[in-house]
Amino acid sequence: MPKRREKKRRPKERKIRKKTKKRTRAKTRTRTRTRTRIRARARARGRARAKTKTKTKTKTKTKTKTKTKTKTKTKTKTKTKTRIRIRIRIRIRIRIRIRIRIRIRIRIRIRIRI
Repeated sequence: MPKRREKKRRPKERKIRKKTKKRTRAKTRTRTRTRTRIRARARARGRARAKTKTKTKTKTKTKTKTKTKTKTKTKTKTKTKTRIRIRIRIRIRIRIRIRIRIRIRIRIRIRIRI
């Protein structure tokens, strides 16, 4: 096992606190209200929470860099895959229907000749 190298620590910068304006009660109230509304909408759609945007996170490790994708990314990927599969199925069904129609037409023509 190779010896773990100690990371060089950067001296921590002192944060200068910015004087923030105190938020009024009404503002926080509206904020919570909107949040609850969003959650309610999500629940109506059959989800626990509102959907978040897809992100790709980058994790840094020693020597190697690996990209880890969030759950949402994989979810959307699978969704698109299923959509594509459904489209293909529909196309196949349409082709079969067209073939059947052509066969029926040929049969009618043969009957007319006879």
